[in-house]
Amino acid sequence: MSNEKRSILPGLILVVIGCIILFNKFDLFDFRFRDIFPYLLLFLGFWFLYRLIGQGHRSAAFPATLFVLFGAFMIISRHSYYFWRFYDFGDFWPIVLVIIGLAFLVQFLVKPKDWGLLIPSFILLFIGSLFFANNMGWLYIYDLEYYIQLYWPVILIFIGASLVLSNLRRKVSSG
Repeated sequence: MSNEKRSILPGLILVVIGCIILFNKFDLFDFRFRDIFPYLLLFLGFWFLYRLIGQGHRSAAFPATLFVLFGAFMIISRHSYYFWRFYDFGDFWPIVLVIIGLAFLVQFLVKPKDWGLLIPSFILLFIGSLFFANNMGWLYIYDLEYYIQLYWPVILIFIGASLVLSNLRRKVSSG
């Protein structure tokens, strides 16, 4: 790799991390990794967003969305900017499914020819929203977990049928 293409960013990141750890060891400030971790996720997400928008790397849409939304959610939950702050964090695990579903959806919006991204997107968005609404008391489905365990093969049938239909559609359009 030529000298022009080398970046000073990795070196600067290591210097900053080393200084933070050293200052923490000498009690110059109280540093806890759990407090800075969401901001690191946000920074990483904005870096991927820059790669997507500034440099045109379409594959950066998924990680950009994932890291920005996870970082933002962790910051919001840490600082209690939302009205659900009185609930246990265990009630919010469906948010993880929703965030991953949104990341798949954004990746599809950037690459609209890749229809396969819509399948995990809609499944994760649906299941995450369903469990979130149930946990928050907005929707009450008695024994939701029981029904999911009983009927999860329907998801497999749906995915399989969509794959068969897409392959048949390709054969008809190419033939």
